[in-house]
Amino acid sequence: MIKKEENSTIVSNFWFGYTILLILTSGIAITLTYVKPAFLSNHFWTIQGFFGLISVLSHLIANLGLKSREEFHTFYLGSMAVRFIFSLFFILFSMVYLSGNKITYVANFFILYILYASFEIYHLLRNLRADSKRNGN
Repeated sequence: MIKKEENSTIVSNFWFGYTILLILTSGIAITLTYVKPAFLSNHFWTIQGFFGLISVLSHLIANLGLKSREEFHTFYLGSMAVRFIFSLFFILFSMVYLSGNKITYVANFFILYILYASFEIYHLLRNLRADSKRNGN
């Protein structure tokens, strides 16, 4: 079982990394706006906001699983399912009502999807490795 102070360290590590990820993706987007505007969709900031919110929601769901080690995988897979279903509805809704360059929009969407999902997987593996070492496995 993870102790309270260790759990707060895990949460603070997530928020630090999450903030860095937001700053990096936003910085790259701002740079692309001036260097290669064709690579960035007009709706990039909507996509960025969506992934910002969905990442927080996924983290909160997975964090509930940290309280019960036996059910952690259920909560984590649930958080990934929530991310996937919300993303699916978001992209389908966007494709129906979006006007403009849909290929750039979809490319921006999937790049951000992969970045945010990779961040969460990295964060999870890092925490599980540290938890495994604490328990002597």
